[in-house]
Amino acid sequence: MNDKSKDTTKARQDLKILGIRSDLWLSQNKNGKCLKPQAKYSFTLENRKKFYQFIKGVKLPDRFRSNFKHKVTNNDSNITGLKSHDCHIMMQCLLPYGLQQYLHINIATPIIELCSFFKQICSRTLMEADMVKAQSQVVDIPYNLEQIYPPAFFDIMIHLVIHLP
Repeated sequence: MNDKSKDTTKARQDLKILGIRSDLWLSQNKNGKCLKPQAKYSFTLENRKKFYQFIKGVKLPDRFRSNFKHKVTNNDSNITGLKSHDCHIMMQCLLPYGLQQYLHINIATPIIELCSFFKQICSRTLMEADMVKAQSQVVDIPYNLEQIYPPAFFDIMIHLVIHLP
């Protein structure tokens, strides 16, 4: 979904202006074209196809009522038609396993922590002690994400996660 990405050339130029993450700055080749280096937090084309194959091949128990085989496009380039319940299943069950296979562990860990946090607060029973513990742990998740992703990624929705517990 490159058309919906927040990893744009403007975002990369902002990184250079701010003087941070020099490995993500735009550079020019001999022909004068802008080169956008591959970010560590994004899939390579090969890993993206493998991840979509993983999602396509998932077989869930009947109680999940989700079938991801039909959600992945024929050329394994996108996931379409997800309902709200599908997004919950994807985030709470599938992403933690898929990401650790295809992303570097330092990149995948904060996302997996965020997924487990959402799984915890969406459970049927909530214990007050668990929510107090989750509230103290959730502060670290956006901080760890800030170490990985450019500032353009963060909006008010990321901040609201802190207030959920």
